[in-house]
Amino acid sequence: MERRRAAAAAFDQVIGEIRRLPGFCGFLRPPPVAELLAAAAEGPVVAVTVSQFGSYALILADGGVLDPVPLAGLTPETVYYRVVGFLGALEDASSPAAGQSGRAAAQQQLDDTLGWLWDELAGPVLDQLSITGPPRDGQPWPRLWWCLSGLLSFLPVHAAGRHRTGADAAPATVIDRVISSYTPTLRALTHARQPGPAAAGGEGDRPGTGDRVVAVAMPHTPGASELPCALAEAAGLEQRFPGRVTVLTGPQATHDTVLTALPTGRWAHFACHGASDPSNPSASYLLLTDHGQRPLTVVDVARLRLDDAGLAFLSACSTAQPGRRLADEAIHLASAFQLAGYRHVIATLWPIGDQYAVDLAADIYTTLSTAGEADVAGAVHAAVRRMRLRPGWDTPSVWASHIHVGA
Repeated sequence: MERRRAAAAAFDQVIGEIRRLPGFCGFLRPPPVAELLAAAAEGPVVAVTVSQFGSYALILADGGVLDPVPLAGLTPETVYYRVVGFLGALEDASSPAAGQSGRAAAQQQLDDTLGWLWDELAGPVLDQLSITGPPRDGQPWPRLWWCLSGLLSFLPVHAAGRHRTGADAAPATVIDRVISSYTPTLRALTHARQPGPAAAGGEGDRPGTGDRVVAVAMPHTPGASELPCALAEAAGLEQRFPGRVTVLTGPQATHDTVLTALPTGRWAHFACHGASDPSNPSASYLLLTDHGQRPLTVVDVARLRLDDAGLAFLSACSTAQPGRRLADEAIHLASAFQLAGYRHVIATLWPIGDQYAVDLAADIYTTLSTAGEADVAGAVHAAVRRMRLRPGWDTPSVWASHIHVGA
């Protein structure tokens, strides 16, 4: 009984404030049937449930709900041990203390996990959808949305596969067959697809006349390691969108100035540190100049109501990582920006090196400077596939971190 009381108190502490935010309950509530069918209009939505009574992938397609895909190997116990091993391997993969052999073993464990994800989840789903290889020349890439919950949310299903087969005619990899996006709930996906005033008028699909980008760059952060490439990310934005970028850095990048600036731009970019709080995900935050006094938390962002927000690029650590105690709750920085009104969020499942982050951002924005918001997920997908082939990028701890969340 005491353990139940303690668990209930912890739940209230984590969820209480964010659940009181306007719109949050609707964000989590299952949508009606009409909205369910509309959610799959642009590509299938795959909701994965893991249970001791049986695990399944429920596929919502344009024509309705397909037969559930049984996932016999996806037991709660197996998922738990795979997640624990994966998170530990991520730490070892970049740890000097692990040594060269330890880092190599960690990368092998990451590869093994991606192969297991393919065998037990992604492969059966793509087979059910008859997505057996990359599109033919001139044909568009198919789209797919993953709706995960629980501990499975810690794993990069978009990167599942046996990547030695990437050049095969029928590669056993997700990234070589389909463009993946994520959504915390079906309601969140339908919310993200609601057009803002500019989009409804046929304008505003990318920063154009009158549209602005708010960029927050933190090369020096009190109490945190240096990010020397943060200003390079902001400079890349200024180069691609001249005259339309507001850069906040140093003493300008505070809790209040950033929250005040965000409504003035259609796009937002954060090149800074992020902190994921495993036990209290609503307290996860982005590290700004005054983070010691007023951190920019999930709750602060979710309180915003932005009618015409397009893209939030969170080039910071672990901005899409859920809480470990209440992983079923769709609470992290990426979902907070989505709730605030951003139709697209680019976020990370774990930290990557500073130079990798700036290179990937440059590739993505090169595409978006001409394509705009019409294909944000495609820009992320194409950039990751290119970067995966570069020397030093061929390990999943580097190339698999970035994801697209939203429409």
